[in-house]
Amino acid sequence: MKKTGILMSVASLLILSSCKKNAVPATTALASGYWKAGFLGGGTTFNLLNRDDGTSRLYILISTGDTANADSKLEGSYRVSEEIFIAHYTDTSGTFDLQSSLITRNYMNGIFLVNNTGALAFEGFRQQ
Repeated sequence: MKKTGILMSVASLLILSSCKKNAVPATTALASGYWKAGFLGGGTTFNLLNRDDGTSRLYILISTGDTANADSKLEGSYRVSEEIFIAHYTDTSGTFDLQSSLITRNYMNGIFLVNNTGALAFEGFRQQ
């Protein structure tokens, strides 16, 4: 009986130690990747590069469609809570926040806030 208990304890430890320690949380994986987005009604487009570690780059593409020539590139961070995506960026001109009311594997929509004013509706699509 005692031997069985010891064997089960050792087996449990082996199973636990073989689990991947640095796995990306499922919620972060939902938003990671490259996204193309735009404001509803047209106009300025922007792209997001969400990294697995919760950091993000916002490309504001006023005159071009190429991120290399983006008018603004801002570093920030993001998080996902259930199906809510929240990203925050800061630069010398102020703060930029994205808040998505819906995020699925390939789609998000929500509001884009500049300096906590002027909310604009947007939608974005994950690029493959």
